[in-house]
Amino acid sequence: MKIEPIVNPHARIGQIQKKTKAEEKDELIATTKSNVIEKYARKTATKKAANTVGGATNATGNTNFKEKGDFTLADKISPEKLGIRLLTEGFIKAYVDFFYLTHETTPSVIEPSPALLKEYQMKKRRKGHLDQTPEMLTTLSNSLIDGEQYWRDGDAKKSFKTYLAVG
Repeated sequence: MKIEPIVNPHARIGQIQKKTKAEEKDELIATTKSNVIEKYARKTATKKAANTVGGATNATGNTNFKEKGDFTLADKISPEKLGIRLLTEGFIKAYVDFFYLTHETTPSVIEPSPALLKEYQMKKRRKGHLDQTPEMLTTLSNSLIDGEQYWRDGDAKKSFKTYLAVG
């Protein structure tokens, strides 16, 4: 006669490793991130489906907005919108420089040196004007962001090179 081994249902076969706080945090962040991405993917998919299935109509009854020049408000670039974007992204120095470059003015606190005023009077130096095309404004704001980011990272040489490239 053979004896069967005794099985204790309360005994654990393998040891369960406890997770550290950092591992639990990383796991929670990863699951939350994947849930959020899935949620927004579903939301954008339903919006796209609603727009293609008859969606909204304009005042003339036209349901296809893409026919008349692909007009959307997000496509219009202006100094005000780029300035707001700089501020909301936290680039205060870049915003100040962008403001004074696009408004072609200097702060009232800064007074030009007498030598600079003399050069302007003798027309040895002239003040350049900025073309405010969307491409130029976008390039200018991106360059100022790069310059400020280099400064924050402690790379003064790259920062000054970027500011000199702006002009």
